[in-house]
Amino acid sequence: MSLPEFQAKILPLKDKLFRVALGVIGDRREAEDIVQEVMMRIWERRESWDEIENLQGYCIRMARNMSIDRNRSKQGKEAGLDRAGEIFSRDGTPFQNLERREAMAHIGRFMESLPEKQKTAIRLREIEGMSYLDIAASMEIPMDQVKITLYRARTALKNALLKLEGYGLH
Repeated sequence: MSLPEFQAKILPLKDKLFRVALGVIGDRREAEDIVQEVMMRIWERRESWDEIENLQGYCIRMARNMSIDRNRSKQGKEAGLDRAGEIFSRDGTPFQNLERREAMAHIGRFMESLPEKQKTAIRLREIEGMSYLDIAASMEIPMDQVKITLYRARTALKNALLKLEGYGLH
C-alpha cells in the first residue's frame, strides 16, 4: 500500500479512533498517543492490508485494545460522559441545563459500571454510530452477540436510571 492509500483509507479514521481511545482511557493526551501508535502500527503493516476484511473495524479494535491495555497498566479510571452534557447547554433555561448535565453525569457513571464488553458495544453503537456488523468486526464477536450485549447494556442503563428516578435523585 502506498502513502496516498494510507491518507485516503486510514487518516480519516483518526477522529473516530481518538473518541474510542478517549472513551476508554479518559485522558486526551493518552488518547492522542494511542491514535498515533495505531497509525504507526497500521502503516508498518501496510503490506497486509489486503488480508484485512474490515480495515476500519481492525483499526478501532486495535485502538480499543491498546487503550484497555494502557488503562490496565496504569490502573486508572475510565472517562465518563461528563462532557456530553455540554452539547445541551446551548438551549434551555439554566435549570434545564443543570438537569441535563446531571443526567449525563449519571449516565456516564452508570456506563462506567457496565462490564467492559457492554460498555464498548454501547459506545460504538450509540456514540460512534457504528453498525452492528462493524461492531461485531471491531469486537471480534458474532453479530447476534452484539445485539445481546447491547440489549443487556441498555437494560442495565434503563434500570439504573429508573431506580435513580424512583428515589427522586434526578
